[in-house]
Order: sequence, then structure tokens, then C-alpha cells
Amino acid sequence: MPITRIAGNKTLGPLKQGFIERIKIGKVVPIVSNELANDLVLGGQTNLVKGYAEYIDYPLENRHDLFQMTKFKRITTVIDDWELKSDYLNFVKNQLYRLAEAQGTSVELLAEAEEMVDDINFSEFSARLGYPKFSQAADDPLLILADLPLPIYLTSSYHNFVEEALKKAGKTPRSEICRWHEGLEVIPSVFDAPSLLEPEKAYQPTPQEPLVYHCTALTSAPTPWF
Repeated sequence: MPITRIAGNKTLGPLKQGFIERIKIGKVVPIVSNELANDLVLGGQTNLVKGYAEYIDYPLENRHDLFQMTKFKRITTVIDDWELKSDYLNFVKNQLYRLAEAQGTSVELLAEAEEMVDDINFSEFSARLGYPKFSQAADDPLLILADLPLPIYLTSSYHNFVEEALKKAGKTPRSEICRWHEGLEVIPSVFDAPSLLEPEKAYQPTPQEPLVYHCTALTSAPTPWF
């Protein structure tokens, strides 16, 4: 049983105290929504989805439902899943580019990113523009999570913003994806042993070298994720 911590004249409740102790021993797995990154980096989830509705000229009232809007886009433009993914990510790149312009990103960085927009994935494009820009304040959500002594992070994001936060915290993250589609089976896993003769050298997540597990996919993965 953990030592009870005193906060003023009150003790922490058993639920809070137990949660703190589980964090200390690495027995908590944070789940980071893609919407969090949209709120922190892309001007907010609501604005991003609204912008996509305008981008595809969506005529229905449920303009908050990204999944339904991507289905509409696929049906009305007769494109396959891969083309739909590429089109959406191109839209997001443009959103970030305009945001970077509005926030005073240098002309040189903007020009460099624009020149390479079709040749690099979204995570690389973001890095070219200097994103994510982590706040120096103590309340930056991603940095708070990155500072915790945890070996595993789950995320529904398709980019590497969680990994970047962990790097800023002085850690060496490794990325893995859920192989929910047969097209992903050919992608090497971080858990593959260096050789059959040295299985003990296979990667094991630790607080200093944590695993970031993407539940859907990464932008570099050769599969649709809608």
C-alpha cells in the first residue's frame, strides 16, 4: 500500500493516490487522441473539420462528421481509398501552411516547404515549417505526457507529434502501427529481433526508449486509414 500524501489539511483520495503510484512505476498507458494534436497544432479540431467541409463543398448539415464527409468525397469524386487519404493529407498540409503564414513563419521556410509539399509526408512537412511548436509553459499537454516515466503511449494520430514531444523530453521513442490491413504486414516491426541468433536484443519499451503505438496508421504507411 502506498504512503498517503498530504495536501494541505487533506489527504489525496485512494483513487488519485493509486493513480499517481501507477504512473511512477510505469503501469499507465496514455491514449492520445488525434483531436488533441489538431487542437494544439492545426488551429483546432472544429476549424479543421469546418475547413474540410468547405474544401469538398459538403452540402449536408452534419458538417462536424469527418468520417461521413470523407465517404461523401470518395463517392462523389469516384476515388479509391489511397487517393482519398492523399487528398485529405494534402488538404491538411495546406491548412498548416496557411496557419504558418499567419503566424509569421519565415518566407524561406514557407518556400522550402511549398517546393517539397508533394514529395514528403505530413510529419516531414510539419517539421519543415517548424511544427509542432511546443509551449515553454508547464501546461503543454504533450510535454506533460512526455515527461512521465512511461514505456508505452497509444495514439490515434497519423503523424509523429507524440514522438517529437518525447524527443524534446530527452527520450528516444520508437514508432509502431497496428497491422489492421494486410498491406501493412510487409512493414518491419520495431519488435523484430536484430537476428534469430540474438532474440534477447529485440526491442523492449522503457521509459527512456518508449513505444508510440499508432492505432490507425502513420502518414508513411501504404494503406488507407479512413
